[in-house]
Amino acid sequence: MKKATALILFISILSAVLLSCKTKSPITNKPSDTTNKSPQTTLKPGDPDTPKANESFILNDTLSSYYDENVLPGKNDKMTFSSHWGKSSNYYTRFIGGDEYWVTSSRVPKGQSATCTIKFFGHSIEVYGHTGATGGMASITVDGKIMENPVDFYSKERTEALKGKFSGTLKPFLKLEGLENTDHTIVITLLTDKRNPAQSGDLEIAVDYAKVTRIAGSNISAGGDLPVIDKVFEGYIGNAYEYAHVSDYRDVVNSFKKSDKTKSASLQMFKSDVVNSSIDIVTGENDVTLSAHASEFKNQSGKTLPSSCIELSFLEYVRDHETNLKVYDVMGDSTRKFPAKSYGVLWVAVTTPKDVAAGIYSGEITVSDGQNDIVFPYSIEVLDLDISQADKNLTNELWMYPYSANRYYSGKTVLEYFGTDHNKSSKLSLRNVYLDDQYMSQLAAQIRLYAAGGGEVITATVMEDAWRNQTTDPYPSMVKWTKKSDNTWAFDYTDFDKWVELNMANGVSEKIKCYSLASWNENLIYFDEASGQNKAITCSIGSNSWKAVWTAFLTDFMAHLKQKGWFEITYLSMDERSTEQIAAVCDLVSNFKDENGNSFKMSMAINRLHSSAYFDYFKDISISSSQRNVLGDLVAQRTAKGLTTTFYTCGATAGSLRNEPCDTLDFFYFLYKNGCQGYLRWAFDAFTDEPLVDTMHWTFCAGDQNLIYPDSLEDNDPTVRSSVRYQVMMEAYKKICALETLKGMSADAKNKVDTLVNKYQGYSSTVLKNVNAMNNSIFELTNNIINGK
Repeated sequence: MKKATALILFISILSAVLLSCKTKSPITNKPSDTTNKSPQTTLKPGDPDTPKANESFILNDTLSSYYDENVLPGKNDKMTFSSHWGKSSNYYTRFIGGDEYWVTSSRVPKGQSATCTIKFFGHSIEVYGHTGATGGMASITVDGKIMENPVDFYSKERTEALKGKFSGTLKPFLKLEGLENTDHTIVITLLTDKRNPAQSGDLEIAVDYAKVTRIAGSNISAGGDLPVIDKVFEGYIGNAYEYAHVSDYRDVVNSFKKSDKTKSASLQMFKSDVVNSSIDIVTGENDVTLSAHASEFKNQSGKTLPSSCIELSFLEYVRDHETNLKVYDVMGDSTRKFPAKSYGVLWVAVTTPKDVAAGIYSGEITVSDGQNDIVFPYSIEVLDLDISQADKNLTNELWMYPYSANRYYSGKTVLEYFGTDHNKSSKLSLRNVYLDDQYMSQLAAQIRLYAAGGGEVITATVMEDAWRNQTTDPYPSMVKWTKKSDNTWAFDYTDFDKWVELNMANGVSEKIKCYSLASWNENLIYFDEASGQNKAITCSIGSNSWKAVWTAFLTDFMAHLKQKGWFEITYLSMDERSTEQIAAVCDLVSNFKDENGNSFKMSMAINRLHSSAYFDYFKDISISSSQRNVLGDLVAQRTAKGLTTTFYTCGATAGSLRNEPCDTLDFFYFLYKNGCQGYLRWAFDAFTDEPLVDTMHWTFCAGDQNLIYPDSLEDNDPTVRSSVRYQVMMEAYKKICALETLKGMSADAKNKVDTLVNKYQGYSSTVLKNVNAMNNSIFELTNNIINGK
């Protein structure tokens, strides 16, 4: 497994110097040494024989990306742009922080100028921006002094900072070192009267980011040295509904001084429930290895909670590729080594069985370094309400990608495993990729975790790469198509059957959703028996060729499903298609019937209402969060017809690293208020290249592809790891199960639940306050109903 991190990436792209200069008058800049050695920043403040330690950070327009999370920009460190600059945003695999500023000569009116001003405190700086065939030139002034030679942005081919389409070893277009360690100002100005002889088109310059280096602790406005506690380690109860970052050390240490910090916690739960808590830990001046363990939890009657109910995990971080910050999201082990002056989080996940006795259970969670202990008293109140049966009425559907786990555990790259990746146009090799038996135990563990959070829907593919490779890994078809020599079709269901049976054996068996007659990829890949080769044909949705091949498939597929006993739970599924494509599928499927006049069930995830005329064709529809204003009315209409409606999110809406965990509770309360029967999210386990290291994706936001993580390849018995995001999602789902259970107890209970839910204000700026209040209200209402109040 490759061990690259964003930090290593920064170092690699800073490994060569294009131009360098020193602050003389006049300032000169000359090409750097062509040996391509790593640039050496040398500064000897004061006594030239006594160099001091340096610290560096990344500076861009948002201050969102730091070279070292414990090194903060000062209040005067900033990058600003004049009029006429354009901004390329949300390109997280191309630019640091996801954005870059650029300006061309055509955007600048005659007599005006376009400038970028960088103010920083330090002694060295390197500035980066893309280069290319349209690259122009820029003049540079440093502290009011103009450099003798302009900077040239021309290169034969476009080059950018990160791993995107134009990746390469981007060199700094400006490198200054040996400055006085103080405040400086750089102004970069587009020149409209000079160009490289090879340049073509409008003149263009760009600024992505700057790396600033200063003497460690010298910029007081950035907070100075890190504070340090006078103990080996210290800890207090934290907040499980907000993300913790490695860089939060300074703030957490300061928060420990507040009088409201506590070492005890009280949790309220139902039977068959999941509730989470967290403990913030900071270390002193030395490295330390910490272990956590839970005591026996007993109630006043002497009954105990099984030890399996309480899982302790020191969180591990993953790098958010949008901000370059290290986010504590991955469930780890109960023992972990921490460096000096660092911040960590102990996650406490409590799961109650359905047969646990009601009552208040008391116990302790202890964190120890072997010599010093911190004891955290916990009280867990279990209410006399079993919520397990609510799963029959609600679902938590998360799209599944088993081939992604296979690729990860193989230790191969995407290209090595699939024979193609998202940069390749040919997908013919996917036809030869099957689920690998040696990774079935890992897939089974993922499925069990999915089932524990209300997962009841099996995601399956019936054609190659149904979503046109929007995930890091391609998605092979679980049904292999063959065109025989007599021009008839044959279908191999080996992977489809294996996948469905594995899900059913591990608790997921309610529905099978098959993608897709309305694929995002209209190339149908098959094995051609006559030529002995894999081939692809283009079948535009609704065309005669499309109708012919899918009629052949549906005929064979229906027979296979009936033989397996799965026809009644199988859905032909699609997502986010045009009205014309939806109409074509509805026409084909509704007219395709068995001997008893039965058609396939259909499901769809939609992001707009343009095709509402066809909604009644779909037994199961999931409505995008973009349509939340009409959600309640639509759900009511469909419910009256006996049709299922759920709430659908992807991107930066609940469950990504851009959202706080409390946002997921907010979404679940909102969907239940609007009568939805469940929730759908993309995606559960579509892992990135290195899922335990980086969230890097060329389009989607951090964490969007996977709610869980695989285990380390270095583990002797790798399994699955939950995440902060998924733990809170499970908790949110269980809260909805509790409300549904209460509603079924009596007409009076239903009215009380409806009254409570209708008061909830979702999508509010006070979301954390709202969800905490709603949690408390649910437990209070439960106690009242149980006690006949």
